[in-house]
Amino acid sequence: MNDTLAVCIENRHPEHEGTRYLRCCVLSGLAPGLAIAPDGTVAWKTDTPAACRLFVSMDQRLICLHEAGAPGSVTVLRDGRSTTAPEGKPVVLLDQDELAVGDARLRLHVHGWTQQALAPSFVPVEAPGAGRRSRVAAA
Repeated sequence: MNDTLAVCIENRHPEHEGTRYLRCCVLSGLAPGLAIAPDGTVAWKTDTPAACRLFVSMDQRLICLHEAGAPGSVTVLRDGRSTTAPEGKPVVLLDQDELAVGDARLRLHVHGWTQQALAPSFVPVEAPGAGRRSRVAAA
């Protein structure tokens, strides 16, 4: 089985719909991969200080690690409950968990294992009604 996990990070309060869903890959181990900055922005393969790093553990779980001395705080929300991620201790994440980092609220959508480790990219948003016009024009 692969050790790269395909996820989407949903910005619950985006500036515009084109920045709501970010396709990402979570790599195994602590090498630089997916990180979330103190302001809630997502970084890829950088050593820049981050509020938390997401990675796949050896037992193939999705992990959030708020590194010791990392700037900002990270709160994990699940089913109406929340916990502040302790510094230096891994927190296991599940599909639909949310992370509150700075003013950002990010929901995780876990899609499954993948062969490719691609840099994050926003999911294109179709203009309102564009799909309907295409279907009518084709008819």
